[in-house]
Amino acid sequence: MTFEQTTKNNTPTLNYIDTQHHFDSENTPTLNYIDEQHHIDSENTPTLNYIDTQHHIDSENTPTLNYIDTQHHFDSENTPTLNYIDTQHHFDSENTPTLNYIDTQHHFDSENTPTLNYIDTQHHFDSENTPTLNYIDTQHHFDSENTPTLNYIDTQHHFDSENTPTLNYIDTQHHFDSENTPTLNYIDTQHHFDSENTPTLNYIEPAPSWPALGANYAEPRLFFY
Repeated sequence: MTFEQTTKNNTPTLNYIDTQHHFDSENTPTLNYIDEQHHIDSENTPTLNYIDTQHHIDSENTPTLNYIDTQHHFDSENTPTLNYIDTQHHFDSENTPTLNYIDTQHHFDSENTPTLNYIDTQHHFDSENTPTLNYIDTQHHFDSENTPTLNYIDTQHHFDSENTPTLNYIDTQHHFDSENTPTLNYIDTQHHFDSENTPTLNYIEPAPSWPALGANYAEPRLFFY
């Protein structure tokens, strides 16, 4: 504004609309004036129930009640809008992700936990920040309680629930079953172990020869590399 539009004490004229700052007496913004840049009224607070297309704030410096902010999706009390689907963060009230919303990036729902029973193709988590129940994670093969999926065949580690190898699974690398022991009656072509970390029962090692107890039987013996 110009000098001609001021009064004594260098304060704007009472109820004057300053197209740049919109001040009135006592250096406060004009009551109920809509400032297209900051949208503030008296007491330096945003205008009540005004929709600011940039920040969407109303009185008390909180976002407008129930307003959908296409950038941040906030409503009153500086929380995201209730039940709004934010395509970027998917938050609702109380700064938690939207209830039961499928976030294609993080797959979170209310209470900042991943969506219940959602299959996250990246991390495969469900509620309580645990992997999805009975989901086959092609990378880590985990299910609920951060344990590998029950009875899943993990082609890399071959684990099942309780972080033990899969029951009766033939692991072509380590040949373990449940309780971290080699698979029962499995022929491990490298170490020849079975359950209880002993060499596999009835395994025939081609060399050296063993005392035969029958025409087609060779007694195994314990050996370790």
